Amino acid sequence: MKKITYSIPVLLLLFILTGCGIPSVHPLYNPDDLVVKEELSGKWKKKGSSDVYNVFHLQDLKVNQQVRDTLGIKEDDSLIAAFEEINLDNTYLIVESDIGEADSEIFVGGLVKLDKNYYLDLYKYPGFSADNFSYPVHLFVKVDLHDDKIVMHQFREQWIKELIKKREIRIKHEVSFDNFLLTASTNDLQAFIRKYGDNPKAYDGDELIFNKIND
Repeated sequence: MKKITYSIPVLLLLFILTGCGIPSVHPLYNPDDLVVKEELSGKWKKKGSSDVYNVFHLQDLKVNQQVRDTLGIKEDDSLIAAFEEINLDNTYLIVESDIGEADSEIFVGGLVKLDKNYYLDLYKYPGFSADNFSYPVHLFVKVDLHDDKIVMHQFREQWIKELIKKREIRIKHEVSFDNFLLTASTNDLQAFIRKYGDNPKAYDGDELIFNKIND
């Protein structure tokens, strides 16, 4: 059985996929919280960039040989079984379009709905490399899902730092050399997001827009 670990190069993920955010030791979801939205699957191009990502629901790997071949996953690979064993079979794989290149990346996405809003929790799938300098974190963003467009709203680190400094909130965290890391439990993270998820001050002003590409 392949062991699933949650290692991720923090700066690499923040730069490649979103640009900024608040890293967290724990995910924003419990396994039973994961939801599936068909419109999330497909090929997406980041607005204003040449970056293209393919999004596959994990269960697609069971029935789609072409997807497995694209990702270099063999018939007897234990990736799917490993995710199912820890009840993460409703996650998504987010794959850079140049998969197979030396620096290509695969990310695991967990979609969760808290109140009326959707959030995408992201971490890097560590199956291709091991790095002792990687950090075990998740990153989550608020998402608006449309048939042909995804809009990501990134949480603003300075905003939460100011709330903590003013003692307006209490949430477990660590700070090292000005690097901020949430250490709160999944349930505490969800409570925090439910309370502040509709506050426009919580988000970076620059939305990230991904448009669907129809092959």
